[in-house]
Amino acid sequence: MKAFRFSLEPVLELRRQAGERAALDLAVVCRKRIDLERERDLADARMEELRADVRERRAAGAAAWEEWGFRGAILRQEEAITECDKNLDRLREEERTAREALSKARVAWKALERLKARRKDRFMQEWERGEEREIQEIAGRAAARRTSPAFEEDLEPLMQKS
Repeated sequence: MKAFRFSLEPVLELRRQAGERAALDLAVVCRKRIDLERERDLADARMEELRADVRERRAAGAAAWEEWGFRGAILRQEEAITECDKNLDRLREEERTAREALSKARVAWKALERLKARRKDRFMQEWERGEEREIQEIAGRAAARRTSPAFEEDLEPLMQKS
């Protein structure tokens, strides 16, 4: 009997690879988002430090030129935070898109996996039916030989020896 062969195996392999690529793409985007979230947290912490410095300097009677320096630093930090927020929004959208791509790739991959399993089950059932037919055919030949007159003639010399 010939072995099971799934004719769509190359397509299945391509779908599997597409799923793996989609998972890697999602991992890369998630890593970028996590790094940017850490950067955003650090920017918030720097902003709090700046504001604490401003409060201390004001309490100590800071000069006007120092006020302007603090304002500039705070504005730059606010711009950095705003830029982080924009990039986070973009990365979250990329992550959502990557998750959708991964989901679609897995659906296509799993559909072919199920098709392969069904075809293999059908192949095995047909093989088992063929085996059963062969066994029945052999049993039928043996039964036919036992009931034939030639079989009885073959048994006659054996019966006389006893």
